[in-house]
Amino acid sequence: MFGLSRKFFVLLLLILLNQKDILSYSKFPVMTINPLNRLTIFFDRFPKDFQSYLNSTKTLISVVIYDIETNTKEDSVVSDGIISKATLKKFSNHIEINVYLKSPRGYTIAPLEFSKSLMIEVFDWNSLSPEEENYRMGLLSLTGNLAVARKYFESAFNGNIANAGFFLGYLYLKANEIEKAKEVLEKAETLGCNIPDLFFALAQIFDIMKDKAKADA
Repeated sequence: MFGLSRKFFVLLLLILLNQKDILSYSKFPVMTINPLNRLTIFFDRFPKDFQSYLNSTKTLISVVIYDIETNTKEDSVVSDGIISKATLKKFSNHIEINVYLKSPRGYTIAPLEFSKSLMIEVFDWNSLSPEEENYRMGLLSLTGNLAVARKYFESAFNGNIANAGFFLGYLYLKANEIEKAKEVLEKAETLGCNIPDLFFALAQIFDIMKDKAKADA
């Protein structure tokens, strides 16, 4: 079936099962820290209106999200990694998430459409390789100039930054460049991309290819 490997089906099944567990929660948002430099916040619908800030000491990231309904007034999650704690508080017209860091860091925040989540990652600018810096610059460009973001992701992916492949493939998919998206996403999976939305993107691509095959038959 379009050359999908057994490994892909197993991984996709695991992702879907994990997503089902997340969706079974009676309250949103749901916060998880995994890996230790990443906070992912899952919502019941895709968050489009948000702002984020880094304080002057670069040890606190604040994210304000509008147009999100939740019954959760307060929540928190802790970790032994660079992200020590994340807290959530509900206000009348928004929610605020504060991410506490053990030492100064830069950060990126990326909306993930398939899992209806925001992915916050922290990093040390001084320790980035040129390829990793291109990846971070691509993420910083995502909410602005997508053409610029694509160029950064292309450069990062050429340097085998696996997660850059997800975002590059996603941009190809949104531009309806299906074959390019498939090629890039499959390579990103091989390189070890750890963004679960990659598998949802691939599943969508194979649905599109299946429908196209039927239309051409």
